Amino acid sequence: MKKCTANDLKAFFTESEGRSRLDLSNIQVEKVNMTGWSLEKVDFSYSIFEHCSFNDVTLEQSSIENALFVECKFHRTNFKKANMRGATFRDCEKGTGWFRISR
Repeated sequence: MKKCTANDLKAFFTESEGRSRLDLSNIQVEKVNMTGWSLEKVDFSYSIFEHCSFNDVTLEQSSIENALFVECKFHRTNFKKANMRGATFRDCEKGTGWFRISR
């Protein structure tokens, strides 16, 4: 499992412009504020996020399959068409509208 910082994540997103999908599966992220980020079509399967903020984030068409979220913040987070199978949210802060899902 690769440990990633905010700068690592930003570099991955910059390098992946134009790709249809970004594979960031099996990573570990701690204390990263992703407020306002667009994380569409990203594969975060089997990743671990601890003490991260996903406020006003879109995870549309992303995969968080079997991912673990520990003490993360989710306010106005968009999970539209996201694969959330097996995802675990442990002691997370969930604000209004945090779970917008459609088929």
